[in-house]
Amino acid sequence: MKILLCTGIFIPEPGGPANYTLKLATLLKQAGHSPRVLCYSDEESYVGDQTLSFPVDRVKRTTSKLKNYKHYYRRAKAHIKEVDVVYSLDWFSAGIPLAFACKRAGKSYALRVGGGYIWEKYLSQGKKPMSLEQFYKKGAYKKYPLMKLLMGYVFKNAKRIAFNSEKQKNFFQEAYKLSEEKLLVIENPIPNVSAAEEAKRGKTIIFAGRFNAKNNVSLLIDAFESVAEKGFTLVLIGEGPEKAKLLKQAEDKPYASKIFFKKTLTQEDLFDQLSTCYLAVLPSWTDISPNFANECRALKAPFIISKENYLPYASQIPNQFDPASAEELKALLLKLADEGEYQ
Repeated sequence: MKILLCTGIFIPEPGGPANYTLKLATLLKQAGHSPRVLCYSDEESYVGDQTLSFPVDRVKRTTSKLKNYKHYYRRAKAHIKEVDVVYSLDWFSAGIPLAFACKRAGKSYALRVGGGYIWEKYLSQGKKPMSLEQFYKKGAYKKYPLMKLLMGYVFKNAKRIAFNSEKQKNFFQEAYKLSEEKLLVIENPIPNVSAAEEAKRGKTIIFAGRFNAKNNVSLLIDAFESVAEKGFTLVLIGEGPEKAKLLKQAEDKPYASKIFFKKTLTQEDLFDQLSTCYLAVLPSWTDISPNFANECRALKAPFIISKENYLPYASQIPNQFDPASAEELKALLLKLADEGEYQ
């Protein structure tokens, strides 16, 4: 089959949808299908695109969101005429133009949902932080009527909608009045990678992902204070809209020399970092079954995570913390700095 995979981000950008789309397209190609990826991008092409087994169509971002949607709509409209299946891992920046293009062409599409765009918009505006569950239970999403209307349109016209956790499926179903028969849950997979035998772990604490309000990296920078003088370094890997703010926050700390920022790594290089790090930290206000946790688990890299994470094995993770409490994270880092506790 000819399959169009739509996403807002794709490699080399970081994030679950980027890596998930790459793996899905690769496996579909190996299974004898003909996948094509349509995505937004900072560049029209990358050298690495030539090494992929499938074509990538990149819509170069402009400073105008409306122009971006318009360009994505045109590309999607051109592609969907030639494919058998349309599957989107984005239901807003890519999902909106895709939904309109499919409607115009009389084509059905399926969605995979793993985040919360309205909630992330709320957090990015600097308002009082809250978890994704709180945001929907309190009805805060209703204060964004246009975004809710557009997302409702994308959901309503989708033939199937896959969530990566039962919990998110339930409150999205209620908020957007979605019919049960077109909903399903497909959990994020544990990567098929092997951890190095007897890996020697240094004293590096790692975060890898987008520098945005949702990921709450500022909490980790503050909490690192408790172990900064115990030989540890903090490595923050990624890019994003809050990078300049985080750089300034780190520079103002007395332990600034122990904090390092790295640009987004290839997955292979990230796995090398995780294989030898002391600890990975996921401080997000809510992590919706994060791929990063699954990668850590596959590589046997110790990690700690905020309490609302929707992982199917959450009850097996002993070290979880309140994302609103720097003191709680400080105490946990200090506890794990002790070799006995760490083991």
